[in-house]
Amino acid sequence: MPSRMMQNTPSGNTEGDLTVMKVISRTLSGEPPFGRTNEEENRHMHDVNDNGRREGTASSTHGTEKEQNDQVYEPQSQGPPKAVLIKIAVLSMFLLQFLFWVVACWINGKLYKQTQYAHRLKVYAVDMDGGEVGKSLLQAAQSLNGQAGQPTWVIIPYETTIDSRPPIDYNRVYDDVSVGKSIWGAVIANEGASTRLNEAINGTLKGEGEVYDPSKALTFIYNESRYHTVEKALIFPNMVKVAGIAETVHRMQFGIPRIIGGGVTPSGASAIMEPIKYTVKNIAPFAFDTTFLINTIMFVIPTISQFFLIMALNGIFGGAGAYANWSFKTNMKIRAFFAFFHPCLIGLFWASWLYIFKNGAQLGTVQFFQMWCTIWMFAMINFQVIDGVCSLIDVKWMPYMIFSWVITQIATVILPNSLASNFYRVDYFFPSYHVWGVFMTIVGHGSNNHLKINLTVLFMWLIVATCWGIFGNYTRWKRIQRGKKPAVAKYLGGR
Repeated sequence: MPSRMMQNTPSGNTEGDLTVMKVISRTLSGEPPFGRTNEEENRHMHDVNDNGRREGTASSTHGTEKEQNDQVYEPQSQGPPKAVLIKIAVLSMFLLQFLFWVVACWINGKLYKQTQYAHRLKVYAVDMDGGEVGKSLLQAAQSLNGQAGQPTWVIIPYETTIDSRPPIDYNRVYDDVSVGKSIWGAVIANEGASTRLNEAINGTLKGEGEVYDPSKALTFIYNESRYHTVEKALIFPNMVKVAGIAETVHRMQFGIPRIIGGGVTPSGASAIMEPIKYTVKNIAPFAFDTTFLINTIMFVIPTISQFFLIMALNGIFGGAGAYANWSFKTNMKIRAFFAFFHPCLIGLFWASWLYIFKNGAQLGTVQFFQMWCTIWMFAMINFQVIDGVCSLIDVKWMPYMIFSWVITQIATVILPNSLASNFYRVDYFFPSYHVWGVFMTIVGHGSNNHLKINLTVLFMWLIVATCWGIFGNYTRWKRIQRGKKPAVAKYLGGR
């Protein structure tokens, strides 16, 4: 067919021959046959009209040529049929709703029926007094055991040995709460509490201005930096509750009978009516005004920021042909630069935000750099995970992945696994769980220390995520080098 076209073209029309050859060359090379710009098309038509005026037979020859060209050029494909596109759109809609359903069930399930699992949290009730105050405390704690929404009270009578160790003392109780394993708090009947109370009732109290101080009867020990919301909503209120019950028990069993028996001075009666109060020892205060944001919105920032950066990098370098024209080594050098320094900035800003709004939190320079390095590592992990996924799937599906990843990360840190179904032990797998563990250790100045596990898992995540990111980028580079598109793209017109 191209030979007949060239034979029918007038021999003197050299410009027309070149134009036809150009169009035929585009067709044979697989380029769109109507690839001429508007300027080229107008110039071509102008030249043809000029040739028609100079040669009387040129217009008819041109008409013959146009008819033959119409037979050669076929309309460009317009993509899949409408029915196929509608099916894909409907399927995407249902997949999106299914994703929202699963993610919503995931995070709601983590918070579902927390009080049902409250018994997994243990609190010491320790009698170091050996008298009426200690007995009242143990009786009060025992009365609360088994009630819904109550932690399990570990009853430790006077001079009791546990695990073949010497009788429990204040330092051992403090260490058990500080370590942050199964013990979440402790209520201690202080040594000599009953002696001081009896002296106040009998009017023989010496020292202390001869005024009885009921707050020296009990001591609360708890760690506010360990899941602040749990300590404030579940542990501390129940310690206050057991102290109130202990005071009532002492008043009814030991105080009122003395008043009835007579011989009690007014100051002694006052001590009987208010025998037991408490002093609080908070191991590590969590004095942030933005407490509820730290383990929710603040944990979204490292992930979302990496996603936006990766989208920008793919648009800039992909649009410039970097993956097609640059070597894999060059691409990875640039990727490594952003994968290292952008998370560094995120960690710096994250730690700075906490310090700006820390209020009364006791954080120094050391804690600042510790937080910076922790979030730096977390952001690096997120960069490599997202970059690897983004290299393998079409950008249209990335919001689904990011949405699921973000919600899952938040669900791991909003509540301890002790207050959730056993299914959520899977949280130990996710990096955010261990980042939050490191954060609690930093804020707690070494308390709740599980760094051996937390840091080990985070470094493993960093190594695996880096390998994953390299694999994804290499796969994308090879695919573009071969001129291929992602599998999803060929159906949805992705690039």
